[in-house]
Amino acid sequence: MTVPGVILLLLFLHSVVLAVAIVLERRSPTASLAWIITLILLPGLGVLLYWLLGRRKFKRVARWRDRAQARLSLPPPPPPADEEPNRQKRKLQRLVEKVTGNVPTRGNSIQLLRNASRAYPEMLQTIAEARHHVHLEMYIFRTDDTGEQFIDALLDALGRGVEVRLLLDSVGCVAVDEARLRPLREMGGRVEFFAPLRLRPLTQRLNFRNHRKILVVDGAAAFVGGLNIGDEYLGLDPSLGNWRDTNLKLQGRAANYVQQVFMEDWCYVTDEVLEGNAYFNKEDEAGEATVQILPSGPDLEWGALHQAFFRAIAGADQRVYITSPYFVPDRTMLDVLTTTALAGIDVRLVVPSRSDLPLVAAAGRTYFPELLQAGVRIFEYQAGFIHAKTVIIDDWAALLGSANMDIRSFQLNFEINAIVYDTAFVRATDEVFEMDLAHSREVTLEECRRRPLPTRFVEGLARLMSPLM
Repeated sequence: MTVPGVILLLLFLHSVVLAVAIVLERRSPTASLAWIITLILLPGLGVLLYWLLGRRKFKRVARWRDRAQARLSLPPPPPPADEEPNRQKRKLQRLVEKVTGNVPTRGNSIQLLRNASRAYPEMLQTIAEARHHVHLEMYIFRTDDTGEQFIDALLDALGRGVEVRLLLDSVGCVAVDEARLRPLREMGGRVEFFAPLRLRPLTQRLNFRNHRKILVVDGAAAFVGGLNIGDEYLGLDPSLGNWRDTNLKLQGRAANYVQQVFMEDWCYVTDEVLEGNAYFNKEDEAGEATVQILPSGPDLEWGALHQAFFRAIAGADQRVYITSPYFVPDRTMLDVLTTTALAGIDVRLVVPSRSDLPLVAAAGRTYFPELLQAGVRIFEYQAGFIHAKTVIIDDWAALLGSANMDIRSFQLNFEINAIVYDTAFVRATDEVFEMDLAHSREVTLEECRRRPLPTRFVEGLARLMSPLM
């Protein structure tokens, strides 16, 4: 047998083995078929794609919770279900507690930060007030003018004797100019990269990205949301124009749970266990809001994000308002949205009119007809690019964070969201949603049906690839 023949035979056998492994993994039938067809039609490329993108589980070598000697001092648990007047709220709280271990915390101060023009100054001011530590974790950190402002703020903190730790995702920050980060290291700051792109780990970790955006200062204040750090988030990218995003500032016991997520990620990357009361908020009351932190990732046994989104939407009695820059639901999420709308609940979805990821947007549009037929109202944002990630449930819960309404966030990315159980905050979030609606155009079923055949064909191909995205 010739050498090319041997290579083809080995690739074929490898494809067969991978196909068997895919069946045994008990994925969704759609995802399994997508991968098996890819392996059959593209035996060489399919094998490479699977090893780069097809793995679903991520095993951490170490977890901070398992290794730290000093445990986080948890607040008292919430009241039993029969004492909670809103039973749907209590069901969601119990679910999140079960799948993440995080209980809802009372007495938090919360601040809704609409767009980078409000969030960045608040973040920089909080860093300027740091006295013990600054923990910053980003999926994307540009070393442009905006990034330089944050680097300068971190350098100033180091000059005051503050501990500084910067954790960046190695794929999201693949283009970062590390020379710009060198002064941080030279002054004693720590800069680390999540799952670096080295040859051996490449086949295991490329598809598992740390998509979290976290800032924790002195354990007292924490920021979560959709904002990375860079000029484009201020609307300075001419290809996208105005950038609409949402961040949240937390003060109170909920900040401890955000800190805990950072510490687990830091422990995984560096094998360093951060301990001590100085890292945690010891104030009992900072405000009046109840907040529950929802981390998720492929290292957890349950799909925490998927479970929580499903439970929240299914528990709605009046309305479900969703904003997501990337909308690629799986079958279960599509069913809960259509079922909720068919039950007479007001379900609305805001997505970008134009996207920085056209293939993902194309896949998302193929779900519109089914949603519209069920009564879901869909709006495309016209005033630039909307990157906010929010879910509003009736008047009792708002979910905000880094997670998109897509398969990647549900299954592959490390994400963090905050669930705010506070009527006043939910109303404020609803006001922002209404402002976005004012800059959006409603999509109709008729226009979806009138889309040109070539466009619908390309979108259909993108949908076939959605389980792989």
